[in-house]
Amino acid sequence: MVKLLEESGEMKTRHGKLAIGVLVMQDLVAVLFMAVATGKEPTIWAFGLIALVFLRPLFDLVLSKSGHGELLPLAGFFMALGGYELFELVGIKGDLGALIVGALLSGSPKATELSKNLLNFKDLFLIGFFLSIGFTALPDWPMFFTALLLAVLLPLKFFLFFALFTRLKLRGRTAYLSALTLSNVSEFGLIVAALAVDTGWITEQWLVIISLAVSISFIFTSTIYKRAHEIYSHKKDLIKRYETPERLKVDVMVQPEEAEILVIGLGRVGSGAYHALHSMAGDRVWGLMPTGPV
Repeated sequence: MVKLLEESGEMKTRHGKLAIGVLVMQDLVAVLFMAVATGKEPTIWAFGLIALVFLRPLFDLVLSKSGHGELLPLAGFFMALGGYELFELVGIKGDLGALIVGALLSGSPKATELSKNLLNFKDLFLIGFFLSIGFTALPDWPMFFTALLLAVLLPLKFFLFFALFTRLKLRGRTAYLSALTLSNVSEFGLIVAALAVDTGWITEQWLVIISLAVSISFIFTSTIYKRAHEIYSHKKDLIKRYETPERLKVDVMVQPEEAEILVIGLGRVGSGAYHALHSMAGDRVWGLMPTGPV
């Protein structure tokens, strides 16, 4: 989904941020589930992990001293694997440790650069993960049809997300696009399924079925999302019908009345143009700047 939003240039949009936020919470719940499902009992030293919060300035310092070359992704790997092993030492699932370290690094000034450097590795590891699942069992036609039946439920997932977002007072367009990007089977669900196989809760055949469903959902979402805005332009009246009358403050758009001239950008040149036009046209001139209209 992140790759889909990047390709369409919508990572920083309202619906893009919302969808990523939902996925982060899903992943957090999945990691917590994995930590509990292993049945490990934390040692008394686990309380010392609270000290990681106070080590955050040290993490930022390490990243700032790593420069912009190969040392930066290496530092990221070191911290993630270090967090994993630290949590394992105190009897807690290591995946949760890597997640906590990632959360601590998210506020670093170099977090964005580090994320871009590690994203390619993430894709490589994901390919290796899918490859390892492929070694589990050879898919047959019954498995494929079962996966297809699971994929048929994807529209239901879309409608559930859309109904939830509209009830939370989001605009119809935002709710529609966010729900559409989330209408797939998350690969994190596949990781949880792999843990379920290791613990004996499900058979290996179900892991293959879920992996096929994930692949089918990726194809479905990437195909439909390419026409998402075109579909919205044709169905916007129907989509807006499900909006709630009340809007969130962040979604309230100030519409200037009787405005005829808009000056975009109020830097040195823009401010001069705005004041010159305002002296001639009065309140019919509006200026647009990052903090809002003036």
